[in-house]
Amino acid sequence: MKRRNIWIWLVCIILIVVAGIAAIWWTLHKDDEIRNSINVTFKTDEAILEYGEKKEAKDLINDMNGTIKQYPNIDTKTIGKQELTFVVEKEGFSKEFKYTVEVKDTKGAEITFAQDTYEIQVGDDFTPDQLQISVSDPVDGKLKESKELKNGVYILRHNVDTGTVGEYECSIKAKDKNGNETKKSVKIIVKAKESPVNQTVQPTYVNGILLVNKNHPVPKDFGGMDNTAYSALMDLQVGAGMAGYSIQMLSGYRSYEYQAQLYQSYVNRDGQEKADTYSARPGYSEHQTGLAFDVGQLDYGYGDTPEGKWLYEHAHEYGFIIRYQKGKEHITGYTYEPWHIRYVGVKVASEIYQKGISLEEYLGVD
Repeated sequence: MKRRNIWIWLVCIILIVVAGIAAIWWTLHKDDEIRNSINVTFKTDEAILEYGEKKEAKDLINDMNGTIKQYPNIDTKTIGKQELTFVVEKEGFSKEFKYTVEVKDTKGAEITFAQDTYEIQVGDDFTPDQLQISVSDPVDGKLKESKELKNGVYILRHNVDTGTVGEYECSIKAKDKNGNETKKSVKIIVKAKESPVNQTVQPTYVNGILLVNKNHPVPKDFGGMDNTAYSALMDLQVGAGMAGYSIQMLSGYRSYEYQAQLYQSYVNRDGQEKADTYSARPGYSEHQTGLAFDVGQLDYGYGDTPEGKWLYEHAHEYGFIIRYQKGKEHITGYTYEPWHIRYVGVKVASEIYQKGISLEEYLGVD
């Protein structure tokens, strides 16, 4: 009897040991299954990102089995390769996955002038400031002028002789922070003196605000670069940059003569009736005042882009209005232009924006 009990106890012990071993094996096998199931796949083997691009690490992932509590940061302000570590967790286990991104800067500084051709008369003063030059990197903002070309600055050269009739050139070379070089030039035409212009036309001011439209022209020799408006534009560009947009100036001050050439080119192309719907006749253009700028993109769909919407919603904070609004064509006389802004000062611009009206409606003048 005693021997039988011993055998029973031995069998029980063996069964317990086997069960324990099986439990341990099952647990280890289960753990391996969980570990092996943790996985992440990426959209590409290696990501190439543009300098300053807004990109989050989660956007690189195509599929994942598990969860990531904290994604690694991508520094797109640093050129070169970066190794990112993704820690994927599942049921108490975790696994690391390495991924490489490379940041490249392929976009140089943007250089803009108020216009492609600038005209002055013999004996007139000329400085590059009159060209309303803007040199700005899409990511790092405005570049400073320097006498020596190096990263992060630009140099300006011109050979204008205001005492001699002829064609001259003002050129700019710029290097952004990462060494990308861009060049652009503008033609300066020095013309012979013209006879005194007719001074019977007088500019129209209503409550101190200059109104220029199809009914209210300005004299031929009126206008020029407006430093206050131009400074406000630069502030607007800085604000846009902080919001992630690069709103470049496409056109600023235009002389009477330049507007005459531009308008005539449109008439030659589309006929006078059509040209009058989108281009001002010489003497009737806001650009001659130096208070108006074309910015962003000359595209009727620009107002529907994130950048165009930002401009519409924030221009008044810097003293600008969208001069030719959609639905106001019968009042302004021109087609909708989401890119054309006019400086009127912050107070007036804010009132016009809040009321959703045109400048003519605000002033109570046709």
